[in-house]
Amino acid sequence: MLGSNSNSTKASNIALITALFLASALFVSDRGSQTIFLQTRSNIEAVATPGIKFLSIPISIFENISEAIAERSKALSENKALREELYKLRDYQKESRIMELKLSRLEQLLNSPNERDKSKVQTVARSYGEVNSPFVRSSLIDVGRKSNIQKGYAVSTVEGLYGHVHRVGKNSSRVLLLTDINSRISVMSLRSNSRAILAGNNDIFPNLIFPSNYEGWVEGDKVLTSGDGGMLPPGLEVGLVIKDATGKLVVNLNTNSKVIDWVLVTHYSPIEIPIFQTGMQGNQTYELSSISVGF
Repeated sequence: MLGSNSNSTKASNIALITALFLASALFVSDRGSQTIFLQTRSNIEAVATPGIKFLSIPISIFENISEAIAERSKALSENKALREELYKLRDYQKESRIMELKLSRLEQLLNSPNERDKSKVQTVARSYGEVNSPFVRSSLIDVGRKSNIQKGYAVSTVEGLYGHVHRVGKNSSRVLLLTDINSRISVMSLRSNSRAILAGNNDIFPNLIFPSNYEGWVEGDKVLTSGDGGMLPPGLEVGLVIKDATGKLVVNLNTNSKVIDWVLVTHYSPIEIPIFQTGMQGNQTYELSSISVGF
C-alpha cells in the first residue's frame, strides 16, 4: 500500500512537472509567435507602403479630376446665369445711354448758343436721311404744318446751322442743306463783319461768293448768318473759313462729320418789305397795302 501510494505520488509529480513544462513551452512559443507576427507585419507594411502610395496616386488624381469637373460644372452654370444677367444689364445700359443721349441732345438744343432771341418759337424735330429726293443734299424732319412749320425756317443743330426748310407737308418737311447746290444764304465774318453769299456746291465745303470785301475774309474766320434780306435770323453759327486744294476760300461747316439726329427749327418771320402805292382821294395822297416776302 505504501509502495502503491509512493508510485502514484511520483506519477502525479511527473504529470505536474510535465504540465508545467508544456505550459512554459506554450507560453514561450506564444510570446515568440507574437514577436514574429509583429516583425512580419512591420516588414510587410514596410514593403507594401510604397506600393500602396503608388496605387493611391491614380485614385487621388481621379478624385481631384472628379472634384474639378464638379466645380467646373458649377462654375459654368454660374457663368451662364451671370452671362444672361449681363446681357440684360447691357440692354438696360443701352436703353439708358440712348435716353441719356436724347436728353442731353434735347437739353443742348433747348439751351443752344444759337438761340439769339429768347422770344422766338422753336420746335425740336428728328432728322432723317433722304434717299429719293430731287435734291442732292437734303433731309426730312418729322414736323410740318401741324407744328406751324413754314418754308424758310432755319434748321440748326447744337453745332450750328444745318439748313433751311424748303418744302412743308402736313406732318413732315424737307430741309435743304447748306451743301446743296440750290442753297444760297447770306453770311458774314465775325472778325471783319464782311458779307458774302454761302453757296452750296454738292460738296462738304460750300463756296463764298460775291464777297463785299475780299480782304475781309481770311482763313480761320468764324462764319455766321448775317440776316441780310430778312430770310434767316442773324447770328446763327455756320462754320470756319478754310482754303481748299486750289487755295480758294471755302467754309468748313460746323455740322460736317457730325451725326445729325435731333434738330431745332427756329420760327422766324421774314422782314416785311413795304410796297408803296399812292392813290388820290380828293386832294389827299394815301398809301396802299404792304406785303411780306420770303423764300
